[in-house]
Amino acid sequence: MNSLFSKLQVFLFGIFMLCLIGVIDSIPVIVTLVYFYTGIIVFLYAKKGVADPRVFPLAFMSVYFTFFPLRAYLYGSENLPFDEGVLILSLRLQFIAMLVFVAVSNLLVSNVRQVGISTFCSQQVRSTSSERLLFVFMLPFVFYSLVIILTSEATSKREVLDSFSSVKTISDFSILILTVLVFLRAARIGRFFYKDLFLMLYLVFCVFYVLLTGERDSLFKLLFGFMIIYYDRRGNFNFLKMIAIFGALLFVVPVSQYFKSVLLSGTVNFDRFGGDLILYSEFMSSSRNFYSLLVFDAGQNISFLLSDVVRAFVPTALLGDYGMQSTVAWFDRVFRPEHGFDGTSGWGFTIVGFGYIVGGLAGIVLIMTFYAWLLAFLYNRRWRSLYWYAFYILALAAFVYALRADLANLLSQVFKISGLCVLFVFMAHYLLRRPSGSGDLNKGEL
Repeated sequence: MNSLFSKLQVFLFGIFMLCLIGVIDSIPVIVTLVYFYTGIIVFLYAKKGVADPRVFPLAFMSVYFTFFPLRAYLYGSENLPFDEGVLILSLRLQFIAMLVFVAVSNLLVSNVRQVGISTFCSQQVRSTSSERLLFVFMLPFVFYSLVIILTSEATSKREVLDSFSSVKTISDFSILILTVLVFLRAARIGRFFYKDLFLMLYLVFCVFYVLLTGERDSLFKLLFGFMIIYYDRRGNFNFLKMIAIFGALLFVVPVSQYFKSVLLSGTVNFDRFGGDLILYSEFMSSSRNFYSLLVFDAGQNISFLLSDVVRAFVPTALLGDYGMQSTVAWFDRVFRPEHGFDGTSGWGFTIVGFGYIVGGLAGIVLIMTFYAWLLAFLYNRRWRSLYWYAFYILALAAFVYALRADLANLLSQVFKISGLCVLFVFMAHYLLRRPSGSGDLNKGEL
């Protein structure tokens, strides 16, 4: 699928599917067509590797963009008014977002691997003393935070966030730095990294971290990174493996939400079963939020773009009384209360919805073009060094998360959080390297 003609075929296939979806007025049929389109695209590009932007991100889009319309059709729309016409419109607009993402990715994603993966890893930094020192330095921050949370009277993730937000922020940042160090070690070891006792102990520790704090992202990022490293080293990823892994995720992610902070609460209460257990999960958040914007006729304002960019890079303390808030905050604090479906927890947002309130259909095309460009840019540079490789793994996870968030979250997760963590590790290596190890100096470059 490297030739221009092949990419044109993929684009025309997408246009054909869009026309087909445009004349069909059945939610189940449209959802089926979305899954069919996704399956074809993933089938074409899965052999390129597990890290290809057109594989997992597109698969996640297909469920994030369809689960709420499907659940509303089967079980009702809960605390939102049911409007089948608006549900169908939401599916069509989100499919356009997918189409733009695939088209832009096809134009920008490079299919040329600079070096073989084995050669790439062998050329990287061989001295890991700085990483060991950094691991030992960061670990107490995590342990200290866990002790505070464990000895508190908190019984849920929400109570932890309300009472120990600063402690948990330090803990989450520290464990992300540890995860970067683990990725570097796993990449150097190769496809048999799962035999490394240290890495497996860290995996067990992350499971404990989730059960105590309720922060599943740390575990999911670790497992996601391990999967990418494993299949990059083996080079045998394919469509069937993708189906098996993604199918498992569709079950594990909804079920895992009931085990958040179980060590604090001491209970696991399943209040949904069967298909509703799978559909009523974080996977429906993006399409639910987008539907709410359409059903309540949210207006467009380009100022959302400016506020999200500012919120992504400017610390809250520096904003003072300007009152600038992210789109996620606006949705939870303003839009939901105005239309009577607010609650005790945040709903996140939707990257497609962000584009919509910025500029309607044109805004959706704009945001998905940027989304695809930035992801392709990072993908094309992942082989520059192990640091870039680790950065791309974290960024890829952030791009998936941003499907149910906004531009501010996307930029913040990629640059302020993932980027700073990798930069922190790189600077530690640069500052703590041995003077005699001059042969490794050029290999520590970003």
